[in-house]
Amino acid sequence: MVRMEFSRLVVNERADEQTLTLRASEGAGQLSFLIGAFEAAALEEAFEERPRARPLTHDLLLSTLTTLGAGLRYVLLDDLVDGVYYSKLVLSREGVEESVDARPSDAIALALRAEVPIYATERLLRLASGG
Repeated sequence: MVRMEFSRLVVNERADEQTLTLRASEGAGQLSFLIGAFEAAALEEAFEERPRARPLTHDLLLSTLTTLGAGLRYVLLDDLVDGVYYSKLVLSREGVEESVDARPSDAIALALRAEVPIYATERLLRLASGG
């Protein structure tokens, strides 16, 4: 697994197109995703440190996990099929790890809020680079 870091979020309001880019923490490699406006807003919210009157969806999910005794360990970006990226939330509860399918934009928004690592498989990085 290769640790990834948030690189940038580019919002193009004219084309209603947002691009999220992650880069490898060490070495070469990057992943770019087209995401929707709501997903971009959720990512922007993850960077803001102002208190919210009510939890947003990603905050609610993290709070629910905590209440149920589970924690988000990390996010794994692991596949690319027909131009669509796939990812998993890796959760831990009472020492047992489980993975849950998630859209990459949601998974990354959760990882940023929970301050947990984001990883990509080496295979995915090869696929994304055309190799």
